[in-house]
Amino acid sequence: MSLTRILVYGRILISGTALLSALVGAAQPATRLSAIQPIPQSRLLADFDLFQRIYQTANSGLYRHRSKKSIDSVFAANRKQIRPGATVLDLYRLLYAVTDYTGSLHSDNYLPARIDSLLKREASFFSYPVKLINGTLLINTTHGTLPVGSRLLTINGQNISDILGRLEKYATTDGYNKTGKSFLVGQHFARYYRLDYGHQSMYNLTYLAPGRADISQLTIPAVTYGSYQKAVDQRHSLPLERDRPAYELNLIDSLATARITVRTFDLDDEKDYRQFLDSTFRLLNRCPGIRYLIVDVRQNGGGNDPNDLLLYSYLARRSFRENKRAYTIFRNVPFPAYFVEETAGERQTLEIELRTEHYARAQRGKYYLRRKENPRWLPNPHRFRGKLVLLIGPQVASAGSLFASLVRNDPKAVVIGEETMGGYYGHTGHESVEYRLPNTQIRIRFAIIDLDQDVRVLPFIPRGRGVLPDYTIKETPASFLHNQDTVMHVALQLIKRMSKRLKK
Repeated sequence: MSLTRILVYGRILISGTALLSALVGAAQPATRLSAIQPIPQSRLLADFDLFQRIYQTANSGLYRHRSKKSIDSVFAANRKQIRPGATVLDLYRLLYAVTDYTGSLHSDNYLPARIDSLLKREASFFSYPVKLINGTLLINTTHGTLPVGSRLLTINGQNISDILGRLEKYATTDGYNKTGKSFLVGQHFARYYRLDYGHQSMYNLTYLAPGRADISQLTIPAVTYGSYQKAVDQRHSLPLERDRPAYELNLIDSLATARITVRTFDLDDEKDYRQFLDSTFRLLNRCPGIRYLIVDVRQNGGGNDPNDLLLYSYLARRSFRENKRAYTIFRNVPFPAYFVEETAGERQTLEIELRTEHYARAQRGKYYLRRKENPRWLPNPHRFRGKLVLLIGPQVASAGSLFASLVRNDPKAVVIGEETMGGYYGHTGHESVEYRLPNTQIRIRFAIIDLDQDVRVLPFIPRGRGVLPDYTIKETPASFLHNQDTVMHVALQLIKRMSKRLKK
C-alpha cells in the first residue's frame, strides 16, 4: 500500500499516510517541555544518537540518493551543533536538516503536542497567505493592507532568497527535487518561518506592489495560527485550489477530447472508483469521435494501491508491475521501546506483514518483496487507444508520482506541466514506522520499503529527479493574479494543433 502524504493546511491536501504538519501533532503524554526551555546537552545528544541509530537500522532508503559517507558526514555535522542551552526546537531543526538531506518525501518529524499547542496559540505567525512563483514570494490575499500580488523583498531585514533557503529543509521531497520544495514552502511559509526563526511579534517588510518600480515598507503585527488560517481560507488563489470531487469526467466535444481528473488515490469508496473507471472507459470506447484524452493528476498526492495501477491499466500499451524490486532491511521492528503504536498491536501486525510479504532470507541485508506480492498487470480490454495527454505538477507525489512515472514511460504519451515532487525511478514508501525520542518527545516518521518503479531509463531524467514533462509550463505572476490555468490552456492549444495536422 502506497503512502499518501497529507499536509493539512488551509484544506489543501498534498502528498504520506497521516504525516500531519509539524504544528498539528497527535496526542502525546503530558510533559513539562516548552519551546524555549533549555534541555541538558547530554539528553539532546542522546536523542540525536537514537535518531541516527533508528535511521541506520530501519530506514531502507537512507542511502538511496546519497552515499554512506556523505550521510554519515551530515549526521556528524549536525550533532556538533548541539550546544549547551539548546531547546527542543533547536534539536528539531537539526533533525530536519538530516531528514531533508536523505531525500524522501515520506519522512517527517513532529513536535510534542504541548509545544505544538503553545506555538499555535502565540501571536507570532506571519499574517498573510503567500504564493511562491519562480523564486518570488507574492501576497496571496485581497484582504489586507498589501495589494494582492505584491512581491516581498525582505522580512525583518533578511532577503527573501536567504529566508527561502533556510526554510527548504522542512519541505521533504524525493531525491533532489526542487519544484515540490517551492510549492510546500509557499503553502506553509508562516509555519516554517515560525519554526526556523522563532517568536516574532512584528514583521517589518519591504515589497514591490504590482506595476510599481519603487520599493515600499510596511510593519505588520504577528497573529495566532488560527487567525492566519482564516486568512488562508480566503486566499486569492482559492478558485483554482478549492476542494472538488476526487475524480470526474468532462467532455470537450469541440476538440473531440475527454478530460479525466483524479485528484487523489486515497479514496473512501474504492468500489465507486472502479465503477467510475469502468463506465468512463466503456463510454470512450463507444465514442470513436473522442480522439484525445487529458488525464489531470496535478493535485494528486498519492493514496492506496491499486487505485494508481488500476487507472494506468486503462491507458497502458504494455504489461506492467508496480515495481521492478522492493525491499526492507528488517523483519522485526528495531528499537521497540520507542516505537509509537496508534492502535494496540500495530508493531506485531507490521512484523507479521513483513514476514508474509517478504522473503525470509536476506540478501546483503535486504529482505526483498515476494514475487507474488508484485503481480504483472495487463492492459484493460477497454483501455483508451487515442492520444494521451498527462498533466502533472509539483503536488504530485507517492502513488500519484508512481502513476505519472508509468505514463511518462510510454513514448507516445505527451506530458505537460512541472516536475513532480515524487521520484520518477522510485521512492521509499509503502509502509511507515514512527518513533518517539524519549528526552524531547519529538516523533520521527519515515517509510521503510525502498522500491524501483517499473519504468525505463530516460536520458533526460537524471537519477533522483521527479517525473519531467515534455512541455514545462510554469505559473507566472500574471496567471496567478488572474487565476488562469495556464497548463490546461497549453494542453488544449496543443490538442488543437494536433487535430489540425490530423485533418491535413
